Order: sequence, then structure tokens, then C-alpha cells
Amino acid sequence: MYLKRFIELFIAYAISFLLAILVIGYPFNFQHLTSIILGIIVGYLVLIVPLTLLTIKKLTTRKNASGVNSNESKFSKVLNSLPAFIYLATKNTDGIISNSIITYAQSSEKENVFYVVTSATTERAKNISKNSQVAIASLFDQKTGLRFSSNQATG
Repeated sequence: MYLKRFIELFIAYAISFLLAILVIGYPFNFQHLTSIILGIIVGYLVLIVPLTLLTIKKLTTRKNASGVNSNESKFSKVLNSLPAFIYLATKNTDGIISNSIITYAQSSEKENVFYVVTSATTERAKNISKNSQVAIASLFDQKTGLRFSSNQATG
């Protein structure tokens, strides 16, 4: 991904450099070709390489914060240390809350996405189809005291 972006930026920079030479009216002949190529490379290194490095740093920071690099984020570390059970609370159309302990699988791409397998005829599945707002809470780790919960989850 980064190599592709690096090459795209180089091509765009080289084209803009050559267009600038044509606009300025620099006499283009083969004795100046090495100067032009050297100018393209030096200009690219000075302008584009820092931008590419900053882009890579920004993407890495964003992935760590959002959990795409699941082994590095704080939330994933908490999830990995807890049992794979959560409390799932749903509410039906009459406002009656239903709570159950369920097992889940975490998405490999997004840490805040959990997959749950249940029959479509269960009370929780019916409640989620009518009202996607759910609440979740993890089991409590007795050794470390870790747990998580959210009232803003959606099913």
C-alpha cells in the first residue's frame, strides 16, 4: 500500500516538475536531461518523502487508537484477558428489559464489533430487530478487576 502511494506521488511530482519546466521555458535537450532527472529526484526527496512518512505515522496512530492493530490497542488487551462471555441487555417494544449471558467472537478487523450466533426466534433476536439499541457488559476478572460495559451499543 505504501509503495503504491509512494510511486503515485513520484509520478505526480515528476509530471508537475516537467510541466513547470515547459511553462518556464527551460530549453529541453539531452545535455540538460541529467540535471532535470537530478532535480526531480532531489525535489521528490525533499517534498514527498516527509509527506509519505507523516501519512504512514498517522495511519499507524489511527489504527492503534481504533483497534485495527488489535494486539496493540488497550481495549483489545482488556478483551484478551477476559472470558469470552458478555451480558447482553435488550428492550422489547413494551419497554421490558431482557438480559442474558452470551458468548461472542470479536471481529478481526474492528475491535468494537462482536459477532453473536443465536436463533432468530429467541427473545433477544426479536428485541434487537425491533430496537437495535442494546447494552453490553463483560464478566468481572477477579484477579485484575478488569471489565468493560457500554449502554451505547447497537445490535
